[in-house]
Amino acid sequence: MRMLLTCLAVLLISSPIPVVAEYELFTAGWLRDMCAGKPGSLSTMNCLVYIHGLREGATFGRVDALLTMGELKKKNLKASDIMSNRYSSSCVPEDVTLEQLGEMLVKHMNENPESLHKQASFQFGSMLRKHFPCKSN
Repeated sequence: MRMLLTCLAVLLISSPIPVVAEYELFTAGWLRDMCAGKPGSLSTMNCLVYIHGLREGATFGRVDALLTMGELKKKNLKASDIMSNRYSSSCVPEDVTLEQLGEMLVKHMNENPESLHKQASFQFGSMLRKHFPCKSN
C-alpha cells in the first residue's frame, strides 16, 4: 500500500500542470514575462533565443528585400554591405548583448503597458528604433 501511494504521489508531481498565461503567445506581454525571469532560467534563455531570432530575421529580411528589389546587382553590393546601418531602421551597437536587449525590453514594456497585447516582434522593433536610431547619412 505504501508503494502504491508513493507511485501515485510521483505521478501527480510529475504530471504536467496546465499553466494559464496572462498573455497570448508571441505578444509583447508574453515576451516581457519571459525576459523578466530569473537570469539563467529556462524562461530567460527562451527570451534570449527569441530575441536572437528576431535580430537574425530582421537581417535576413533586409537582405531579402534588397535582393528582391535588385539593389545588390544595381549598386554592385555584397551581402556584407547590407549589414551596414545604411539599410536598417535601427542601429544597435555590436557590443550590446542579448541580455542587455532583454533587460531593455522588460523596461520598455513596463513603461508601455498599453502595448503588451500587441505583437512581440513589432514592439521589439519599436524599442530598437527608439533606443538605437540610425544617424542620417
